[in-house]
Amino acid sequence: ILGMVILPGCTKSQVLKGKSEEEQLEKQKEKSPYYFSFTVTKEEGNKLNTYNYISDFETKTIDEKSKIPYTSQYPLTVYLDSKDEVYYTYREDGAGDDEIYRKKCGSLNGNRLTDSLFAVNYIFPFADRVYLVAVENGTRAMGLFKLENGEICRMLKDEDAFVWQVNYNSDIEKIVFNTYSQSEFDEKMANNMGEESFGVNTIYEMDLETERIQKIADVEAGYMTAIVLDSSGDIYYQI
Repeated sequence: ILGMVILPGCTKSQVLKGKSEEEQLEKQKEKSPYYFSFTVTKEEGNKLNTYNYISDFETKTIDEKSKIPYTSQYPLTVYLDSKDEVYYTYREDGAGDDEIYRKKCGSLNGNRLTDSLFAVNYIFPFADRVYLVAVENGTRAMGLFKLENGEICRMLKDEDAFVWQVNYNSDIEKIVFNTYSQSEFDEKMANNMGEESFGVNTIYEMDLETERIQKIADVEAGYMTAIVLDSSGDIYYQI
């Protein structure tokens, strides 16, 4: 099982222009070498294992960073080069929920970082904090959270807003994401005899330096398949 984004041909693509391209480009800082961290699940014998790999853009090599037993609903791993660590989802024996764990590359065991989650869709680790998109126990919609100093807090306060597609741009240190209304989705599914029907999408941007979340626009209704923030501040999305 390899996580990827598939962009079908019969869809609608849009772009939202950044307001201050020069200002955002000036904020670019010196970065570590670019790499792509990805997750692969393999069937090995009579069990499944999840692996974390990184693809280095400069050397064009692929390196295995960690092997983790497949126990979670949604296997997810992310490598953080500054600490040589892998963040991943894991479900302990007998537990019904996915939590976030962290371990040093090369070590056998990891440490659990959360204890209140049900499922996790995205992990964005940094040296001093972790942003994640997850469902908390007792709630329905995926939310945007920050994990820092052992504490988890909801960044987008609206618990009805389902955070769906997310993209991080390291050049300008910003995250862009879309949401749709969970209650509206549930109501439309009930009225349409179980057929999925997505409402209006709202696009947000979060500056990681200030952690200010700014609403960019309400865009058309539909199933959003991808969203991207480029280094000039332009936002591209596909529905």
